[in-house]
Amino acid sequence: MSHQQDSLRPEEFAEAAAAAVADVLGRDARQAAAVLAASGLFGVCAPEERGGLGLGLEFGVPVCEAAGKLQLHFPLVEQMLLARAFADSDIADALIAGEKIGVIAWQGSVQQKSATHAAFADACDWILVADEDGASLLQAQSVSVHANDAIDPEFPLFDIAIEAPVIQARLSADAWAALKNDAYVLYAGFINGLGGQALEQAAEYTATRVQFSRPLSAKQVV
Repeated sequence: MSHQQDSLRPEEFAEAAAAAVADVLGRDARQAAAVLAASGLFGVCAPEERGGLGLGLEFGVPVCEAAGKLQLHFPLVEQMLLARAFADSDIADALIAGEKIGVIAWQGSVQQKSATHAAFADACDWILVADEDGASLLQAQSVSVHANDAIDPEFPLFDIAIEAPVIQARLSADAWAALKNDAYVLYAGFINGLGGQALEQAAEYTATRVQFSRPLSAKQVV
């Protein structure tokens, strides 16, 4: 892939990603997973031997940015992160193929028997939760998931009650730390896309909304 990677540009991935994301808007999680997997988005940063493209994070950023711009409601970032983190197992195969959906609980731990801030946990197969020395990938059916709509009633985060979890796999402390560092990069792309789209919508609104016979953008304060 090294020679191929030299000829590729990260921005080239944005257009392909945008087309795939646009195709899944309004679909349920399983349908979205199948389409996004067929487009190769989950494996952009995963190794070739697992069916990925073996590219660096710089190629994943425009994919996540396109998803943010189109307000994708699917754990694309988490799916990419987990496929990369579990590259040495068949877990990556299932994630890249869209056969399984994985999410991450960003707060709490297995030892605390609870975790929070897990988006889309009601439609996943695996949930990654911090543990005593790294993180454990739990089978979703072995834990209890409860919606917490305090931040966003329409698209809530989820609280996870962990009593008798079934652990699918584990990440070491170093691997868990690496995943979190990767998450900062990919989420930055997603948020940048989301923010850019919000700015475009705001600019369009102020240019077309008329008050007192003038568009809002004609007012100095705006």
